[in-house]
Amino acid sequence: MKQRTLADKMRDYAEEAAKKVREEYQHELNFTETSIWGVEAILKQLAKDLELEPVAWNITLLFGAYVGELIRLKYRSAFWDRRGDVTGGFNNPYLVVDGERIFPLEWCQEQMDNPDSSIVQRYFALIV
Repeated sequence: MKQRTLADKMRDYAEEAAKKVREEYQHELNFTETSIWGVEAILKQLAKDLELEPVAWNITLLFGAYVGELIRLKYRSAFWDRRGDVTGGFNNPYLVVDGERIFPLEWCQEQMDNPDSSIVQRYFALIV
């Protein structure tokens, strides 16, 4: 049996994020560039709803995978990786885009921790 790759898993997480948003928020995350605004709005709302509770890892994983897949679709040479201790002790998946490491999971976590943060700004700063 073929072992699933990190890319397969991240694509599945992204699709799960889109499905959950469709079911719970009646909003469409359709893997187009404009859907990044929906991701930011939903994460801001989730942060308010969860307030004092620790943010669930799977929220970060699902939405980070979705944002990462948007980036990967924009940059066909981009790929998921998780080698090395690059995020302060955690071995979280990240994207490699033209040799540079991009951390969409951390972007999502920061969006929820800091309402002044903006995934939209980070995304468009990257792709311009």
